[in-house]
Amino acid sequence: LKSRPQVVNLIRCGVVNLDRHQVVSFVRWTVVNLTEFSNMLTELLKDHETVIIQLRSGVEECAEKTKDAGTADFLTGLMEQHESIAWILRRYLN
Repeated sequence: LKSRPQVVNLIRCGVVNLDRHQVVSFVRWTVVNLTEFSNMLTELLKDHETVIIQLRSGVEECAEKTKDAGTADFLTGLMEQHESIAWILRRYLN
């Protein structure tokens, strides 16, 4: 199968003639794939949030216990990247 936008474009242009059964199958395929995609993004968001929590505790430990400002700064940068990605995923999912 071609990608959804390609198929939709072919249908709109009249290049592809689909019967009712084929259209229903295509719609079901699209809905299932979008649901799976949404579930994958939700899992990815949870993973980023887990990493953020672990990095935050690492930053606190470096800053307070070991007084290692360089490593704390490095971990903060990584945490900011994960927070940015998590924000984008939340925005997409909502």
